[in-house]
Amino acid sequence: MITDTDHFYLDRSTRSLLSTRLGEIRDWLVDELDNAITRQTAFGSGQAIRHGQNDDPADVFDLNASDVAHDLLGTLRTWTNHVCTRRHLAWPGDGRAQHFAGWLDRHLIDLALTEQAQTATDQITDVWKRAKAAIDTPGGREFAGPCQSPAQPAVLCSGVYVRRGTDTYTCRACGIDCDIPTMKSALHDDILEYSYTARQLADALTREVGDTVPYERVRNWVRRGKLEAIDADDDGTERYSLAAALTLYNATPTKATRTA
Repeated sequence: MITDTDHFYLDRSTRSLLSTRLGEIRDWLVDELDNAITRQTAFGSGQAIRHGQNDDPADVFDLNASDVAHDLLGTLRTWTNHVCTRRHLAWPGDGRAQHFAGWLDRHLIDLALTEQAQTATDQITDVWKRAKAAIDTPGGREFAGPCQSPAQPAVLCSGVYVRRGTDTYTCRACGIDCDIPTMKSALHDDILEYSYTARQLADALTREVGDTVPYERVRNWVRRGKLEAIDADDDGTERYSLAAALTLYNATPTKATRTA
């Protein structure tokens, strides 16, 4: 239904709310969803990868969060294509969900002028809500790691979330008693080995050292050639090693040391 004299199919308040949600997707939600996929939202800001006796993704990855991330990208890409087709706009190129969220936010008027605008809003809102739910961890608990069951992946156990200070946990799916300190130690090793964007690295390093490490300090390390990229995303975003950054941080004199 056309909502106002300018022939928009979305009213002003709906456009404003959708813009806010697209901005969240672009600015932080995708990064947090990445963390949730690898079960790091409660334990740290970075993402761990392989852990355990096999390479099955179920050992590490939150499959629900992974499905949500896939649907989020697919939904945003589909509606970007819709707007480009109906409004005769140039295709903005492929990228991650942030790329399409940003493009749609900049072209909300074009979307609002198409008859399927409300359907687009409903679908984007639905996947936004699912993404928000996927990054919420069980209240008062932290992720300790994947279940230690030797039966995985034949028996698909959920990740183990425990209250701080817990030493053992009995998995409800398989009945195995999990050694929480051992699990956290292995998870920590994985966190150190994974690659992070510069902004994620600042957050991860802050958690690791227990002191604020500004994003600008990480960028300075990169600009001065002290910290080199070890990987890059498909869109060219460079990623860095937390282990290397931690070594660099520990080798940097503190202000108190410099003035002593």
